[in-house]
Amino acid sequence: MARPTPLSGFPEWLPGERVVEQHVLDELRRTFELHGFAGIETRAVEPLDQLLRKGETSKEVYVLRRLQETDDAPTRGHREAEKGLGLHFDLTVPFARYVLENAGHLAFPFRRYQIQKVWRGERPQDGRFREFVQADIDVVGSGELPYHYEVELPLVIADAFAALAGVGVPPVRILVNNRRVVEGFARGVGLADVDAVRDAEIVETELLLADLEILRKTLEKRRKEWQTNPKASTGDRERLEHYLELLKEGVPLRSVRPDRDALQEMKGLGLLTGKPILYVANVGEQELGKGSLPALADLARLGPGADEEAIVVPVSAKIEWELMQLEPDERLMRSIEEKIDITDARKDDFRREIMNFIGHLALEGKKFTYETNDRLRRALEMKLFEDQKDSIKLSSFVSNVIDKETQDKIDIIKNRLIKYFGYNEASATDVLAYVASIFARGDVKE
Repeated sequence: MARPTPLSGFPEWLPGERVVEQHVLDELRRTFELHGFAGIETRAVEPLDQLLRKGETSKEVYVLRRLQETDDAPTRGHREAEKGLGLHFDLTVPFARYVLENAGHLAFPFRRYQIQKVWRGERPQDGRFREFVQADIDVVGSGELPYHYEVELPLVIADAFAALAGVGVPPVRILVNNRRVVEGFARGVGLADVDAVRDAEIVETELLLADLEILRKTLEKRRKEWQTNPKASTGDRERLEHYLELLKEGVPLRSVRPDRDALQEMKGLGLLTGKPILYVANVGEQELGKGSLPALADLARLGPGADEEAIVVPVSAKIEWELMQLEPDERLMRSIEEKIDITDARKDDFRREIMNFIGHLALEGKKFTYETNDRLRRALEMKLFEDQKDSIKLSSFVSNVIDKETQDKIDIIKNRLIKYFGYNEASATDVLAYVASIFARGDVKE
Protein backbone atom coordinates (compact mmCIF):
# COMPACT_ATOMS: atom_id res chain seq x y z
CA MET A 1 0.00 0.00 0.00
CA ALA A 2 1.39 3.40 -1.01
CA ARG A 3 2.24 5.77 1.78
CA PRO A 4 -0.11 8.80 1.70
CA THR A 5 1.37 12.22 1.12
CA PRO A 6 0.83 14.52 4.12
CA LEU A 7 -1.05 17.75 3.53
CA SER A 8 1.17 20.76 4.05
CA GLY A 9 -0.08 23.27 6.60
CA PHE A 10 -2.47 20.88 8.40
CA PRO A 11 -0.49 19.63 11.43
CA GLU A 12 -1.32 16.37 13.22
CA TRP A 13 0.36 15.76 16.58
CA LEU A 14 1.73 12.52 17.96
CA PRO A 15 0.29 11.44 21.36
CA GLY A 16 3.13 13.06 23.34
CA GLU A 17 2.79 16.31 21.42
CA ARG A 18 -0.96 16.25 21.87
CA VAL A 19 -0.49 16.03 25.66
CA VAL A 20 1.63 19.19 25.55
CA GLU A 21 -0.96 20.98 23.37
CA GLN A 22 -3.77 20.03 25.74
CA HIS A 23 -1.75 21.27 28.73
CA VAL A 24 -1.17 24.62 27.03
CA LEU A 25 -4.85 25.01 26.19
CA ASP A 26 -5.92 24.00 29.71
CA GLU A 27 -3.57 26.59 31.25
CA LEU A 28 -4.93 29.29 28.97
CA ARG A 29 -8.53 28.41 29.88
CA ARG A 30 -7.69 28.38 33.60
CA THR A 31 -5.97 31.78 33.41
CA PHE A 32 -8.76 33.41 31.40
CA GLU A 33 -11.43 32.06 33.73
CA LEU A 34 -9.54 33.23 36.84
CA HIS A 35 -9.71 36.73 35.37
CA GLY A 36 -13.47 36.48 34.90
CA PHE A 37 -13.68 35.66 31.19
CA ALA A 38 -16.43 33.31 30.00
CA GLY A 39 -15.66 30.75 27.33
CA ILE A 40 -17.73 30.53 24.17
CA GLU A 41 -17.56 28.52 20.97
CA THR A 42 -18.95 29.66 17.64
CA ARG A 43 -19.71 27.71 14.50
CA ALA A 44 -16.87 26.94 12.08
CA VAL A 45 -18.59 28.52 9.05
CA GLU A 46 -19.83 32.03 8.28
CA PRO A 47 -21.57 33.55 5.24
CA LEU A 48 -19.02 34.58 2.62
CA ASP A 49 -20.34 38.13 2.41
CA GLN A 50 -19.37 38.59 6.07
CA LEU A 51 -15.98 36.91 5.79
CA LEU A 52 -15.00 38.97 2.75
CA ARG A 53 -15.95 42.38 4.10
CA LYS A 54 -12.31 43.33 4.71
CA GLY A 55 -11.61 42.83 1.01
CA GLU A 56 -7.98 41.70 1.11
CA THR A 57 -8.82 38.41 2.89
CA SER A 58 -10.51 36.75 -0.09
CA LYS A 59 -7.50 34.54 -0.90
CA GLU A 60 -7.43 33.21 2.68
CA VAL A 61 -10.98 31.86 2.87
CA TYR A 62 -11.78 28.20 2.34
CA VAL A 63 -15.19 27.92 0.65
CA LEU A 64 -17.62 25.25 1.84
CA ARG A 65 -20.14 23.63 -0.46
CA ARG A 66 -21.79 20.24 -1.00
CA LEU A 67 -20.26 17.99 -3.61
CA GLN A 68 -23.54 17.51 -5.47
CA GLU A 69 -24.60 21.14 -5.18
CA THR A 70 -25.38 22.85 -8.48
CA ASP A 71 -25.60 26.54 -9.24
CA ASP A 72 -29.22 26.31 -10.33
CA ALA A 73 -30.39 24.34 -7.28
CA PRO A 74 -33.42 25.89 -5.55
CA THR A 75 -32.45 28.04 -2.55
CA ARG A 76 -35.59 27.21 -0.56
CA GLY A 77 -35.01 30.47 1.27
CA HIS A 78 -31.71 29.39 2.81
CA ARG A 79 -29.25 32.27 3.04
CA GLU A 80 -26.22 29.96 2.90
CA ALA A 81 -27.34 28.50 -0.44
CA GLU A 82 -27.68 32.01 -1.83
CA LYS A 83 -24.52 33.53 -0.41
CA GLY A 84 -22.22 30.56 0.12
CA LEU A 85 -20.34 29.56 3.23
CA GLY A 86 -16.67 29.72 4.19
CA LEU A 87 -14.54 28.48 7.09
CA HIS A 88 -13.65 31.37 9.41
CA PHE A 89 -10.03 32.57 9.14
CA ASP A 90 -10.02 34.22 12.59
CA LEU A 91 -12.38 34.59 15.55
CA THR A 92 -13.22 38.30 15.15
CA VAL A 93 -15.96 37.97 12.53
CA PRO A 94 -17.79 35.11 14.28
CA PHE A 95 -17.54 36.87 17.65
CA ALA A 96 -19.00 40.10 16.26
CA ARG A 97 -21.91 38.14 14.78
CA TYR A 98 -22.34 36.17 18.03
CA VAL A 99 -22.64 39.36 20.09
CA LEU A 100 -25.17 40.90 17.71
CA GLU A 101 -27.32 37.79 17.62
CA ASN A 102 -27.23 37.26 21.41
CA ALA A 103 -27.07 40.83 22.69
CA GLY A 104 -30.36 40.43 24.54
CA HIS A 105 -28.98 37.47 26.52
CA LEU A 106 -25.52 38.82 27.41
CA ALA A 107 -24.47 41.00 30.34
CA PHE A 108 -22.28 43.94 29.29
CA PRO A 109 -19.40 44.55 29.54
CA PHE A 110 -19.11 41.00 28.21
CA ARG A 111 -15.74 39.35 28.95
CA ARG A 112 -15.19 36.44 26.62
CA TYR A 113 -12.43 34.02 25.76
CA GLN A 114 -12.52 31.70 22.78
CA ILE A 115 -10.15 28.87 21.87
CA GLN A 116 -10.97 27.31 18.50
CA LYS A 117 -9.51 26.14 15.24
CA VAL A 118 -9.34 28.55 12.32
CA TRP A 119 -8.45 27.98 8.68
CA ARG A 120 -6.45 30.17 6.31
CA GLY A 121 -5.72 29.36 2.70
CA GLU A 122 -2.20 30.79 2.62
CA ARG A 123 1.14 29.32 1.65
CA PRO A 124 2.48 27.22 4.56
CA GLN A 125 5.89 28.16 5.90
CA ASP A 126 7.81 28.14 9.16
CA GLY A 127 5.38 29.16 11.90
CA ARG A 128 2.42 29.57 9.51
CA PHE A 129 -0.25 26.91 9.04
CA ARG A 130 -3.49 26.49 7.14
CA GLU A 131 -5.23 24.99 10.17
CA PHE A 132 -4.36 26.03 13.71
CA VAL A 133 -5.86 26.83 17.11
CA GLN A 134 -6.38 30.48 17.99
CA ALA A 135 -6.86 31.77 21.54
CA ASP A 136 -8.64 35.09 21.81
CA ILE A 137 -9.91 37.33 24.64
CA ASP A 138 -12.07 40.44 24.29
CA VAL A 139 -14.23 42.76 26.33
CA VAL A 140 -17.30 44.20 24.59
CA GLY A 141 -19.48 46.96 26.00
CA SER A 142 -22.87 48.33 25.04
CA GLY A 143 -21.37 51.85 25.11
CA GLU A 144 -17.95 53.30 25.86
CA LEU A 145 -15.68 50.93 27.78
CA PRO A 146 -13.76 52.22 30.81
CA TYR A 147 -10.11 52.85 30.01
CA HIS A 148 -8.83 50.35 32.59
CA TYR A 149 -9.64 47.48 30.20
CA GLU A 150 -6.81 48.73 27.96
CA VAL A 151 -4.46 47.96 30.85
CA GLU A 152 -6.15 44.80 32.08
CA LEU A 153 -6.01 42.81 28.82
CA PRO A 154 -2.19 42.95 28.45
CA LEU A 155 -1.88 41.86 32.09
CA VAL A 156 -4.12 38.85 31.43
CA ILE A 157 -2.01 37.93 28.42
CA ALA A 158 1.17 38.25 30.51
CA ASP A 159 -0.29 35.95 33.18
CA ALA A 160 -1.24 33.41 30.50
CA PHE A 161 2.32 33.25 29.18
CA ALA A 162 3.75 33.09 32.70
CA ALA A 163 1.55 30.05 33.41
CA LEU A 164 3.21 28.24 30.50
CA ALA A 165 6.75 28.51 31.91
CA GLY A 166 6.49 24.89 33.03
CA VAL A 167 6.42 23.63 29.43
CA GLY A 168 9.40 25.72 28.35
CA VAL A 169 7.77 28.95 27.18
CA PRO A 170 10.41 31.65 27.82
CA PRO A 171 9.57 34.97 29.51
CA VAL A 172 7.79 37.38 27.19
CA ARG A 173 7.79 41.15 26.87
CA ILE A 174 4.59 42.88 25.76
CA LEU A 175 5.15 46.00 23.68
CA VAL A 176 2.40 48.63 23.78
CA ASN A 177 2.12 51.25 21.05
CA ASN A 178 0.29 54.55 21.22
CA ARG A 179 0.38 57.62 18.99
CA ARG A 180 0.93 59.84 22.02
CA VAL A 181 4.25 58.05 22.66
CA VAL A 182 5.58 59.24 19.29
CA GLU A 183 4.29 62.76 19.91
CA GLY A 184 5.89 62.79 23.34
CA PHE A 185 9.22 61.66 21.91
CA ALA A 186 9.04 64.41 19.28
CA ARG A 187 8.41 67.04 21.93
CA GLY A 188 11.18 65.56 24.09
CA VAL A 189 13.81 66.11 21.40
CA GLY A 190 12.61 69.64 20.74
CA LEU A 191 10.45 69.10 17.66
CA ALA A 192 7.27 71.12 17.25
CA ASP A 193 3.84 69.55 17.27
CA VAL A 194 2.74 67.63 14.22
CA ASP A 195 1.82 70.14 11.50
CA ALA A 196 -0.90 68.59 9.34
CA VAL A 197 -0.92 71.50 6.87
CA ARG A 198 2.84 71.34 6.43
CA ASP A 199 2.70 67.59 5.82
CA ALA A 200 -0.16 67.99 3.32
CA GLU A 201 1.71 70.74 1.48
CA ILE A 202 4.83 68.56 1.27
CA VAL A 203 2.80 65.76 -0.29
CA GLU A 204 1.12 68.25 -2.64
CA THR A 205 4.52 69.58 -3.72
CA GLU A 206 5.73 66.07 -4.49
CA LEU A 207 2.61 65.42 -6.57
CA LEU A 208 3.05 68.73 -8.43
CA LEU A 209 6.64 67.86 -9.31
CA ALA A 210 5.62 64.38 -10.46
CA ASP A 211 2.83 65.80 -12.66
CA LEU A 212 5.20 68.44 -14.06
CA GLU A 213 7.66 65.75 -15.15
CA ILE A 214 4.89 63.62 -16.70
CA LEU A 215 3.45 66.58 -18.59
CA ARG A 216 6.83 67.72 -19.92
CA LYS A 217 7.53 64.25 -21.32
CA THR A 218 3.99 64.02 -22.74
CA LEU A 219 4.30 67.40 -24.49
CA GLU A 220 7.71 66.51 -25.85
CA LYS A 221 6.26 63.37 -27.41
CA ARG A 222 3.05 65.02 -28.60
CA ARG A 223 4.82 67.97 -30.26
CA LYS A 224 6.44 65.58 -32.69
CA GLU A 225 2.99 64.20 -33.55
CA TRP A 226 1.44 67.67 -33.80
CA GLN A 227 3.96 68.75 -36.42
CA THR A 228 2.31 66.39 -38.88
CA ASN A 229 -1.24 67.62 -38.15
CA PRO A 230 -1.13 71.03 -36.39
CA LYS A 231 -4.79 72.04 -36.94
CA ALA A 232 -6.32 68.86 -35.56
CA SER A 233 -4.26 69.11 -32.38
CA THR A 234 -4.80 72.80 -31.51
CA GLY A 235 -7.23 72.13 -28.66
CA ASP A 236 -5.11 69.38 -27.11
CA ARG A 237 -1.93 71.46 -27.34
CA GLU A 238 -3.49 74.53 -25.75
CA ARG A 239 -5.06 72.54 -22.94
CA LEU A 240 -1.90 70.60 -22.06
CA GLU A 241 0.28 73.72 -22.25
CA HIS A 242 -2.18 75.47 -19.93
CA TYR A 243 -1.84 72.57 -17.50
CA LEU A 244 1.94 72.89 -17.71
CA GLU A 245 1.86 76.61 -16.86
CA LEU A 246 -0.39 75.94 -13.86
CA LEU A 247 1.97 73.30 -12.54
CA LYS A 248 4.96 75.61 -12.99
CA GLU A 249 3.17 78.17 -10.83
CA GLY A 250 2.53 75.50 -8.16
CA VAL A 251 -1.20 75.30 -8.85
CA PRO A 252 -2.74 71.78 -8.73
CA LEU A 253 -4.80 70.78 -11.78
CA ARG A 254 -7.95 70.28 -9.70
CA SER A 255 -8.16 74.09 -9.53
CA VAL A 256 -9.47 74.14 -13.14
CA ARG A 257 -12.55 72.14 -12.03
CA PRO A 258 -11.98 69.41 -14.64
CA ASP A 259 -15.08 67.81 -16.12
CA ARG A 260 -15.44 64.07 -16.61
CA ASP A 261 -13.59 64.01 -19.97
CA ALA A 262 -10.74 66.08 -18.56
CA LEU A 263 -10.51 63.79 -15.52
CA GLN A 264 -10.34 60.75 -17.78
CA GLU A 265 -7.57 62.40 -19.80
CA MET A 266 -5.62 63.25 -16.64
CA LYS A 267 -6.09 59.71 -15.39
CA GLY A 268 -4.82 58.33 -18.68
CA LEU A 269 -1.72 60.50 -18.43
CA GLY A 270 -1.16 59.55 -14.80
CA LEU A 271 -1.63 63.12 -13.50
CA LEU A 272 -2.46 63.07 -9.80
CA THR A 273 -3.16 66.70 -8.87
CA GLY A 274 -6.33 66.75 -10.98
CA LYS A 275 -8.11 64.23 -8.77
CA PRO A 276 -10.55 65.29 -6.04
CA ILE A 277 -8.80 65.42 -2.67
CA LEU A 278 -9.98 64.18 0.71
CA TYR A 279 -7.96 64.68 3.88
CA VAL A 280 -8.38 62.09 6.64
CA ALA A 281 -6.95 63.52 9.86
CA ASN A 282 -6.11 61.13 12.69
CA VAL A 283 -6.80 62.87 16.01
CA GLY A 284 -7.08 61.76 19.61
CA GLU A 285 -10.43 60.79 21.11
CA GLN A 286 -10.21 63.68 23.58
CA GLU A 287 -9.91 66.15 20.68
CA LEU A 288 -13.03 65.00 18.84
CA GLY A 289 -15.39 66.60 21.31
CA LYS A 290 -13.75 70.03 21.14
CA GLY A 291 -15.61 71.17 18.04
CA SER A 292 -13.62 72.77 15.22
CA LEU A 293 -9.89 72.13 15.50
CA PRO A 294 -7.58 74.85 14.09
CA ALA A 295 -5.38 72.33 12.27
CA LEU A 296 -8.41 70.81 10.50
CA ALA A 297 -9.68 74.25 9.49
CA ASP A 298 -6.26 75.01 7.99
CA LEU A 299 -6.40 71.73 6.07
CA ALA A 300 -9.82 72.61 4.69
CA ARG A 301 -8.39 75.83 3.25
CA LEU A 302 -6.16 73.71 1.01
CA GLY A 303 -9.20 73.12 -1.20
CA PRO A 304 -9.34 73.20 -5.00
CA GLY A 305 -9.88 76.95 -5.04
CA ALA A 306 -10.12 80.04 -2.91
CA ASP A 307 -13.91 79.73 -2.79
CA GLU A 308 -14.07 76.01 -2.03
CA GLU A 309 -12.75 74.13 0.97
CA ALA A 310 -11.28 70.65 0.90
CA ILE A 311 -13.17 67.82 2.59
CA VAL A 312 -11.55 66.95 5.93
CA VAL A 313 -12.70 63.88 7.86
CA PRO A 314 -11.40 63.58 11.45
CA VAL A 315 -10.97 59.99 12.64
CA SER A 316 -9.49 58.32 15.68
CA ALA A 317 -8.42 54.83 16.61
CA LYS A 318 -11.71 54.38 18.46
CA ILE A 319 -13.76 55.48 15.45
CA GLU A 320 -11.84 53.13 13.16
CA TRP A 321 -12.42 50.22 15.54
CA GLU A 322 -16.14 51.01 15.84
CA LEU A 323 -16.50 51.22 12.05
CA MET A 324 -14.89 47.80 11.68
CA GLN A 325 -17.49 46.36 14.06
CA LEU A 326 -20.46 47.74 12.14
CA GLU A 327 -22.61 45.22 10.37
CA PRO A 328 -24.88 46.26 7.50
CA ASP A 329 -28.52 46.39 8.60
CA GLU A 330 -29.84 43.94 6.03
CA ARG A 331 -33.40 44.15 7.35
CA LEU A 332 -33.43 47.95 7.04
CA MET A 333 -31.93 47.90 3.54
CA ARG A 334 -34.46 45.34 2.34
CA SER A 335 -37.35 47.31 3.85
CA ILE A 336 -36.22 50.31 1.78
CA GLU A 337 -35.59 48.37 -1.43
CA GLU A 338 -38.94 46.62 -1.27
CA LYS A 339 -40.68 50.00 -1.51
CA ILE A 340 -39.63 50.19 -5.16
CA ASP A 341 -40.11 46.49 -5.91
CA ILE A 342 -36.43 45.46 -5.71
CA THR A 343 -36.58 41.70 -5.23
CA ASP A 344 -34.12 39.75 -3.11
CA ALA A 345 -32.49 38.41 -6.27
CA ARG A 346 -31.91 41.94 -7.62
CA LYS A 347 -30.79 43.67 -4.43
CA ASP A 348 -27.05 43.30 -5.12
CA ASP A 349 -27.47 44.79 -8.60
CA PHE A 350 -29.37 47.75 -7.14
CA ARG A 351 -26.71 48.36 -4.47
CA ARG A 352 -23.93 48.18 -7.06
CA GLU A 353 -25.89 50.63 -9.20
CA ILE A 354 -26.04 53.11 -6.30
CA MET A 355 -22.33 52.70 -5.49
CA ASN A 356 -21.35 53.15 -9.14
CA PHE A 357 -23.57 56.24 -9.30
CA ILE A 358 -21.84 57.70 -6.22
CA GLY A 359 -18.42 56.96 -7.74
CA HIS A 360 -19.45 58.62 -11.00
CA LEU A 361 -20.51 61.76 -9.15
CA ALA A 362 -17.23 61.79 -7.22
CA LEU A 363 -15.26 61.72 -10.48
CA GLU A 364 -17.18 64.80 -11.59
CA GLY A 365 -16.53 66.51 -8.28
CA LYS A 366 -20.22 66.43 -7.31
CA LYS A 367 -21.71 65.59 -3.93
CA PHE A 368 -24.17 62.75 -3.41
CA THR A 369 -27.38 63.13 -1.41
CA TYR A 370 -30.35 60.80 -1.18
CA GLU A 371 -32.23 63.11 -3.57
CA THR A 372 -29.57 62.76 -6.28
CA ASN A 373 -30.79 59.32 -7.34
CA ASP A 374 -34.52 59.31 -8.10
CA ARG A 375 -35.12 55.61 -7.33
CA LEU A 376 -33.32 55.81 -3.99
CA ARG A 377 -35.17 59.05 -3.17
CA ARG A 378 -38.57 57.45 -3.80
CA ALA A 379 -37.67 54.38 -1.77
CA LEU A 380 -36.40 56.39 1.20
CA GLU A 381 -39.32 58.80 1.20
CA MET A 382 -41.83 55.94 1.17
CA LYS A 383 -39.94 54.19 3.97
CA LEU A 384 -39.67 57.35 6.07
CA PHE A 385 -43.34 58.14 5.51
CA GLU A 386 -44.29 54.68 6.70
CA ASP A 387 -42.01 54.88 9.74
CA GLN A 388 -43.25 58.25 10.97
CA LYS A 389 -46.18 56.71 12.78
CA ASP A 390 -43.65 54.93 15.00
CA SER A 391 -41.23 57.81 15.61
CA ILE A 392 -43.51 60.88 15.76
CA LYS A 393 -46.71 58.99 16.62
CA LEU A 394 -49.02 61.36 14.80
CA SER A 395 -51.64 58.66 15.09
CA SER A 396 -51.92 59.74 18.74
CA PHE A 397 -53.62 62.82 17.32
CA VAL A 398 -56.78 60.82 16.84
CA SER A 399 -56.82 59.74 20.48
CA ASN A 400 -57.41 61.75 23.62
CA VAL A 401 -54.06 60.92 25.25
CA ILE A 402 -50.85 62.52 23.93
CA ASP A 403 -47.63 62.31 25.95
CA LYS A 404 -45.43 65.39 26.34
CA GLU A 405 -42.65 64.12 24.03
CA THR A 406 -45.13 63.45 21.22
CA GLN A 407 -46.85 66.78 21.79
CA ASP A 408 -43.51 68.60 21.53
CA LYS A 409 -42.85 66.96 18.15
CA ILE A 410 -46.35 67.79 16.92
CA ASP A 411 -45.86 71.41 18.03
CA ILE A 412 -42.60 71.63 16.08
CA ILE A 413 -44.32 70.46 12.90
CA LYS A 414 -47.28 72.75 13.50
CA ASN A 415 -45.02 75.78 14.09
CA ARG A 416 -43.11 75.09 10.89
CA LEU A 417 -46.36 74.88 8.94
CA ILE A 418 -47.39 78.25 10.34
CA LYS A 419 -44.00 79.96 9.98
CA TYR A 420 -42.89 78.71 6.56
CA PHE A 421 -45.96 77.49 4.70
CA GLY A 422 -48.68 80.04 5.39
CA TYR A 423 -50.89 77.98 7.69
CA ASN A 424 -52.70 79.41 10.68
CA GLU A 425 -53.28 77.60 13.99
CA ALA A 426 -56.59 76.06 12.93
CA SER A 427 -55.53 74.93 9.46
CA ALA A 428 -52.23 73.48 10.76
CA THR A 429 -54.14 71.48 13.38
CA ASP A 430 -56.60 70.23 10.75
CA VAL A 431 -53.95 69.07 8.30
CA LEU A 432 -52.05 67.24 11.05
CA ALA A 433 -55.25 65.55 12.16
CA TYR A 434 -55.88 64.46 8.54
CA VAL A 435 -52.36 63.04 8.20
CA ALA A 436 -52.78 61.31 11.56
CA SER A 437 -55.91 59.58 10.27
CA ILE A 438 -53.92 58.26 7.29
CA PHE A 439 -51.29 56.82 9.64
CA ALA A 440 -53.97 55.32 11.83
CA ARG A 441 -55.52 53.55 8.83
CA GLY A 442 -52.12 52.49 7.52
CA ASP A 443 -52.89 53.91 4.02
CA VAL A 444 -49.30 54.50 3.00
CA LYS A 445 -48.89 54.64 -0.77
CA GLU A 446 -46.43 56.03 -3.23
